[in-house]
Amino acid sequence: MRGIRMQNLRVSATRWVLSADSAAVFREKKRVEALPLHVDFFEEDRHVSTLTADLGILLQATDDLEARGNVRVVNDDGTVLKTEVLFWDHTRSIIHTEKFVRIESGEDVLTGVGMEADPGLDRVDIKNSIRGTVRD
Repeated sequence: MRGIRMQNLRVSATRWVLSADSAAVFREKKRVEALPLHVDFFEEDRHVSTLTADLGILLQATDDLEARGNVRVVNDDGTVLKTEVLFWDHTRSIIHTEKFVRIESGEDVLTGVGMEADPGLDRVDIKNSIRGTVRD
């Protein structure tokens, strides 16, 4: 398919809107592969961040997402999260990875391995090898 757009709702509130230039649908596996991936995240119908990646995989049975390759999440305040693989857990409403992450907010930089966060990057929990540089 070309030029797709999918919306995920919970109790009539939009949680995310996925769009991509092209997608392949695997009905038997209940899986959609989209590239390049663009996802807008919402909390209580308020836009909070945008995720982009080279490839996105939507597991239709669970509404979980997987983003791969040049993954970036930019929240509406301009904070940027970079990694190579990122997952959206539909049940817990979090993004997470076990890979290296870099978070940039202005001149402040935080890095580590493994992370869980809300999609707006208001609450970020980096699991291992945490390093940071804070500019005054």
